[in-house]
Amino acid sequence: FGLGRSQEALGQAKEPLASLSRAFDYYAKVGDVARAVAVAECHRGSHLPGQLVAEPELLIRALALVPPDSIEAGRLLSPHGMALGVDEGDYQGAQKAFAQALAIAQREGNPTLEMQTLSRAGRVEGYHLRLPECLEKSLRAIELARRLDDPLNEARSRYFAAIALWSMGDVKEASLHATAGLAPAERLRDRGMLSNVLWANETISRLMGDFGSARDFSDHGLALMPRDPRLLGTRTLLEYEIGAFDQGDAYYQRLVEAMHQTPSGASFEFAFVASVT
Repeated sequence: FGLGRSQEALGQAKEPLASLSRAFDYYAKVGDVARAVAVAECHRGSHLPGQLVAEPELLIRALALVPPDSIEAGRLLSPHGMALGVDEGDYQGAQKAFAQALAIAQREGNPTLEMQTLSRAGRVEGYHLRLPECLEKSLRAIELARRLDDPLNEARSRYFAAIALWSMGDVKEASLHATAGLAPAERLRDRGMLSNVLWANETISRLMGDFGSARDFSDHGLALMPRDPRLLGTRTLLEYEIGAFDQGDAYYQRLVEAMHQTPSGASFEFAFVASVT
């Protein structure tokens, strides 16, 4: 799934969600709760706000099928909290879901569920600009991810730790996390996650005045995700800041084009055009 998408690509992205819904309906109808829960857990990890269509509904329906204090409930509550906090802007609802998931994980002695929940909770804290809380939860998730050798949650939590740190003014410490996030992101072979970490490294390099490294990180990210609004937006700023106005304008036009190919709404494509302009 790409980050900047045309109407046609968005239609294609809905197809697997529709397949998941049909599979869930079938397993729920025949009473195969375990498989229905497994289908509901097949959510996308790397998506920007506004890109989900049906997954939160599956999580809610699956939660109604399992005991509220079961490990299955915990595995559903964890992504449900992220959907609430990121896609619906419901911070309090997300905190309630995360608290329940963490309580189940700790009671059951399940470090994997605890790590996943802390990683997702850190993301929600970051989106709601609760930066100290974002950093604290991300650092706890990183510790568990390294112990469990989980590159997905390490890369995601390194990314949000870096964002929280540079937003609070500690750019050098942010750089350490952004750099450390590259190896697990590359292990995943996930374009979305790697573009996240590359954008963090590009932004930090630009803030520190290392424009050569910033360009290298940006080039790598844009080769993976040519319409990523974050990479296009900050590359526009970089080129203008060093006086390369023609190149800056070229990246700006690509950013505007990505916005025009995205349905109107609360998306990074529209937000970055507004902020960069």
